[in-house]
Amino acid sequence: MKKIVKLGVILLLGLIALEMPVFALTRVEIKAEVRYCVRDTTSTVNNPRWSDDCLNNRVNIVQKEIALITNALKGRCLITPIAETQEYRMPNDLATIDRVSFFVSGSTTAYKKLESVSMYALDRDIANWENMGSGLPRQYYERRNYIGLYPKPSSTYATSQALKIDYYKKPDDLILDTSEPWDGDYSLRAYHNLIVLGVSILCKKDEGNITEMQSLQSEYNVMLNLMKQYIATKPDEQQKIKIPTK
Repeated sequence: MKKIVKLGVILLLGLIALEMPVFALTRVEIKAEVRYCVRDTTSTVNNPRWSDDCLNNRVNIVQKEIALITNALKGRCLITPIAETQEYRMPNDLATIDRVSFFVSGSTTAYKKLESVSMYALDRDIANWENMGSGLPRQYYERRNYIGLYPKPSSTYATSQALKIDYYKKPDDLILDTSEPWDGDYSLRAYHNLIVLGVSILCKKDEGNITEMQSLQSEYNVMLNLMKQYIATKPDEQQKIKIPTK
């Protein structure tokens, strides 16, 4: 019986999310919704329990958490490699690499996808790989904030913006009250209320109000899963069709 009720709640929230008007919430509107949710309004409006600075910080914390969990945002970085140089610093807003490719001059494919490899595998399989000759990079590895190419590019392949990194990114901080979450991505506006829930949970945690915090957390988890499913199924269905090669 409990499972049936829980499923009904999930379906109801899903329908609400799909039918809700797709209006953006700016930072100031998110803060106002949070204050209503945690009852930090009316008589306390001139002396709120949570300052604007506190809520501003929490809005940014929560929007980043959601973006990282759902892979909501994508970025692209083009790096000009240097001949005989193995490693390059990755973008500061990079969360997870999605795809790495390298430009091949004169190639019909232009950019060619590189294979991901670990430094452990290179050490295991290729003796003295760091001192091997340069050429056209075929693989890449990650070392904290750096991306490494194997083999390192020679002068022939060290062309402008030859290294392309497509990645899941961390959203920019909301600096202004008029700013929208998730870099203003209009396709995610239906999920702005998820940030309201996330910030409200942090405020309820401050109060030690476990019951209300758990109730908000349950709603947050359901909506977060709906957002993950939306993003996972967002690509055009035609992308799943295999294109025959000649």
